Amino acid sequence: MSAELTEAWSQLAHEKPTGNGWITRRIAAAAPCPVRAAIAHPSGMRALLLEVAARSIDNVIEYPSARGFEVYPETITPGPGGTVRLCLVLSDPAHIEEFSVLASDVAAATAHTADEALAFRAFIRRLYAWQAFLRKHRDGLSLEEQTGLFAELTFLNDILGNSIRASQLLLTWRGPTRALRDFVIGPLEIEIKSTAAASNSAFHVSHLTQLDDVPSGTLVLTHYRLAEAVDGQSLPALVERLRQHLKHAFPDGIQELDQRLMDAGYIDAHARLYEGRLLAVRAVRFFRVTEGFPRLRPPSVPHGVVSASYAVDVVACLPYEIDVNTFTSLLASAAGENAVHEQ
Repeated sequence: MSAELTEAWSQLAHEKPTGNGWITRRIAAAAPCPVRAAIAHPSGMRALLLEVAARSIDNVIEYPSARGFEVYPETITPGPGGTVRLCLVLSDPAHIEEFSVLASDVAAATAHTADEALAFRAFIRRLYAWQAFLRKHRDGLSLEEQTGLFAELTFLNDILGNSIRASQLLLTWRGPTRALRDFVIGPLEIEIKSTAAASNSAFHVSHLTQLDDVPSGTLVLTHYRLAEAVDGQSLPALVERLRQHLKHAFPDGIQELDQRLMDAGYIDAHARLYEGRLLAVRAVRFFRVTEGFPRLRPPSVPHGVVSASYAVDVVACLPYEIDVNTFTSLLASAAGENAVHEQ
């Protein structure tokens, strides 16, 4: 969808307008209603237009907006039996790269709907999601967030990518959905922790239940010791590795991957912010979280303590370390059990 939309805008930019208004070209032929790439004249601003019957539009108290885009309705033909055009418009040329990603995502979401009413709802729902994303991640991920995402993607690529079917790979990755644990494979739950500072061997635990017991299952904490180094790779390069894996093994998963990345705060429009930071894996260790593991749990804190975040020294976890072969066996067993439950 991105290539189709960009190509349409490029072609429209060379057309000579006959007056003020929209210059448009229809895209997303599979959509249940017209979706159009557009350029406003005389401003030259890019836009994405959705044309639907007036009866298909739900009442919207406030249309989504954020720095860089706005959306508003225009009447094409008046009356309850008429037609309305929803206009998603670039409002600041400084954000053209973000807008291109956003508009492509919205167009794709709209194209995969069954009727005009669902197309309208998908259009608005995706814009609300982008509104929330841009408010939180307008300037990209923090260094800590980059490190955490790098570790999760490395685990996804290098460990799960060799053990789990590609069609199931992304279903195991729960971190971006704000789930309790980063990965869940049947009875095996995996929390990923990482450190990137040479002088810091402690990892952070964000809440009391994060390292709590798994009922009828196993919790493994996987720790990555990362370093900024010339022999490392950038976060965008790691994302591209995973996309290439899915492209060959499960092409339908690429759209789901992009959604998970967005949920984690990553979009391609911000890739330039991360390209200069190269991270290398210096060590990866696995710890089975059992009784005695250094952690806080709801039953172990004083009455009245309802939340807490804390740091754990990796050295204190060493008595609970398992080797990679033991972890691989746990993973294989869990993957097999998970496959049985899915049948």
